[in-house]
Amino acid sequence: MSLKAVELQVAVPRTVEHSRQMQNQQHQTILANAMHAEALTGQSVERDQTVTRSDENARAELRDKREGSERQESGQDRSQDGRQQDEAAAPHPYKGHRLDIKM
Repeated sequence: MSLKAVELQVAVPRTVEHSRQMQNQQHQTILANAMHAEALTGQSVERDQTVTRSDENARAELRDKREGSERQESGQDRSQDGRQQDEAAAPHPYKGHRLDIKM
């Protein structure tokens, strides 16, 4: 394929223009990839922090439950002694004294 002088006058400037466009497209692709990488990094950091916070919350809930159950157990021991004394002194509010059985 042979090119004439007139065709070369048109083809050479277009080649330079086309090479610039290709370079810009490649650069934009690289920038887009870098932006996506930064976004993914930020999301992974947020996810890690969220998991850490939820782990801390779960640990705190377990600790609170343990402390609460320990407090209740110690409180129940104290209150059972008091209840036994109260039950002996006061009659039950809705229990009857008689049992009716018909056969």
